[in-house]
Amino acid sequence: MRSLKFLMSSLILSVIALGISLSPVSACEPIPSDTVMPTLEDHANYANWILVGTVIDGIENGGVITEAEIEVERYLKGEGSAIIYIDGFGHGTACLATVNIGDTYIFFAEGNLSDTFSASYFDNRRPIAVANEENIERVIAVTNQSILPAPLPLTIQIERAIYNSLTWKLLAIVASGIMLVILGIFKFRSGKRKTKAKRS
Repeated sequence: MRSLKFLMSSLILSVIALGISLSPVSACEPIPSDTVMPTLEDHANYANWILVGTVIDGIENGGVITEAEIEVERYLKGEGSAIIYIDGFGHGTACLATVNIGDTYIFFAEGNLSDTFSASYFDNRRPIAVANEENIERVIAVTNQSILPAPLPLTIQIERAIYNSLTWKLLAIVASGIMLVILGIFKFRSGKRKTKAKRS
């Protein structure tokens, strides 16, 4: 009986120890209070690419987006496609910025001319900023740029429209409206014919 109790308590302690060791550990150390943080303007000077955009999809790891698919509204530094990818996001416990589908930000990024970039963490600054008019104007004052993205190729636009459920709903509404108009015309014409038949 004692050996069974010992075995059970050892098993419980092992499970508890394993659970503690598997829990996420914060690798992100707090920034000392006397640290002088770089400004938005400093980050705008440092980053290779700056854009205003909305997260429309992403690759997840551990329940958070690590690589975000972004629909670009405009470029404040650099230029590129209407859809790009930025990796380097994640858990706040790892000192990474967290983004979600539907979020609109000013994104600071590094990279080459491909459509995949890396989030730009500059001197403890997050690679995103609130996309309000004040912040956008502050960045434009540094970069002297605000240009629209290059349009997507027509094939990709068609493909995106096909997969967009809103497009299908609108098409269904338009098709229903056309059918109702056609039925109304037929009903109106058949009513006229019946009236003529009664008169004769």
